[in-house]
Amino acid sequence: MKEYQALAREFNLAQEKRNKAVEDYNQAADQFNAAVSNPFNAGLVNLQGLNEIAKAKKVVLDARGSDLDDITARMKAVLSEK
Repeated sequence: MKEYQALAREFNLAQEKRNKAVEDYNQAADQFNAAVSNPFNAGLVNLQGLNEIAKAKKVVLDARGSDLDDITARMKAVLSEK
């Protein structure tokens, strides 16, 4: 039971990190989309930079999702041992 509780705490922390990653990605995507909708004011260099930032945020978001999947699998394994 202690192992499961520790995993539950780890899951909650991972969920918070994923939620933050979602917020960060959405903010970057919104900035990119706003720049795309008005490219003359944004400038090509700025668009490329915003696109790279959004891509980097997506990588972090995917990693946080994988962390949650891993913890969930470990929680299920602990439960199946009982």
